[in-house]
Amino acid sequence: MNYYLQDENGKITQFSKIKFNENCLETEEEIITVSGGLNGDISMLKSDYDVHIETQEYQDKVEQNQKELLKSTLQAQIDEIDKKSIRALREPSVKDEETGQTWAEYYAALAAPIRAALAELL
Repeated sequence: MNYYLQDENGKITQFSKIKFNENCLETEEEIITVSGGLNGDISMLKSDYDVHIETQEYQDKVEQNQKELLKSTLQAQIDEIDKKSIRALREPSVKDEETGQTWAEYYAALAAPIRAALAELL
């Protein structure tokens, strides 16, 4: 048997294998800690967590977080290409002698699909 004590912020801490007062939660179930609660990390029974992650609200939040991460990644890629593109504009030179493509044109072509992907997310 495992014994846990929950504080006023909802944090659950395992103190020992011995029940020391009536405020202890007595369970054989695993307690897990999840990041992102209003007061920081929160702890809950694994069975409660398993039910929680199946809710539509949770699925929507995960999807939104993934979308935000993708947007920031794409924006960082565009920013890096733009830095190179600015230098290419200030120092015009041909990248490919056969096609006559300049470095500025090359970077613009490189950024175009990333910009399109980012626009779809916005």
